[in-house]
Amino acid sequence: MPNHERLVLSPALAGRFDGIGDYSERLAAALSVTAPASLVGRGSAGLPTWLALSDDLWRSQEFLPSAVCLQYYPHAFPGGDGRAVIGWLRNLRRRGVPVITTMHAIWPPLNGSLRRAGARFVLRRQARRFITHSSHVVCTQERNIRELAEAGLIDANRVRLIPVGSNIERGELPPMEARSAHTLTLFGQPAAFHGPTMLAIAALLARRRWSVTLRWLNRSKDEARRVWSGALGLPDTDVEFFGGLDIPHASAVLVSGHLALAPYVDGVSTRRTTLVAHLQHGRPVAGTDGESTGVLLRDQRALLLSPVGDVEGFIRHVERLLDDPAAGAMMAKAARALYEAEFAWPRIAAAYTSLLLE
Repeated sequence: MPNHERLVLSPALAGRFDGIGDYSERLAAALSVTAPASLVGRGSAGLPTWLALSDDLWRSQEFLPSAVCLQYYPHAFPGGDGRAVIGWLRNLRRRGVPVITTMHAIWPPLNGSLRRAGARFVLRRQARRFITHSSHVVCTQERNIRELAEAGLIDANRVRLIPVGSNIERGELPPMEARSAHTLTLFGQPAAFHGPTMLAIAALLARRRWSVTLRWLNRSKDEARRVWSGALGLPDTDVEFFGGLDIPHASAVLVSGHLALAPYVDGVSTRRTTLVAHLQHGRPVAGTDGESTGVLLRDQRALLLSPVGDVEGFIRHVERLLDDPAAGAMMAKAARALYEAEFAWPRIAAAYTSLLLE
């Protein structure tokens, strides 16, 4: 078993997911990682469980951990500049230190600084270098494994699929008091959701005014409100916006919902910490089936899925569950069971530990 006192999890490559909870923190806690006080970096919750490595430390020849777990996102290196980190990894691999690179995404949206000729070439080269200097490669959704193989970066059989866990644990606060007979919950950033389906959700709220409320949890409630009322031009009479909440209060919002909505533009996937949070809170899910949806989430009793773009099918699923509480209750039990079987942190920690023991 690796010495967890020296195991490094890199939040510098992970970022924050929807502004609530840090994935590296959650993974570190699941692995029971502790770090020497002199090496503890910044932590959103002040937890001494992960390292924010400075450029000097990346380049250090003296700092030799027993293992490294990198959370890789191409967004972390605008223009593909990951040379300092790759140099450090090269040094570690030469000295026999196992490195697990978890690739949460391969291609970012090609906008801003990445919308230029050659961007995909740069990102492919960057990904290849990280893979070359990793002893193990993990993906959090099947789509990414396919993309790596199609880009000729690695044989798909060499990649381990380990889903994400929930970044919001069920807290001790009671559910937020309901405003109406039925509460729908939506968790995530506006760009993650399918626009026409969002319009259809608004139409459903209008048809069932006073009986159904939508609660939208996002990193910024102002951002969500601007999209809903501004970009989409929708009334917010039956919508409550939440943002900037700590984990216990975010949990109270999620558990207050009778039904979770997941109209992702690329479909539900095992990479979505927001989806996993709904399952962890035992909420039935009406979601979309798209290019990111893998075998694990299809034909699950916890989710009713319709193809991305089948707006009428999505709304039929929502209305069915609103009108059939017994079916929703059965799906709620299945949601919690699915979480425990596939996404619970002990299971994820065991999967990473097994890689480190190989």
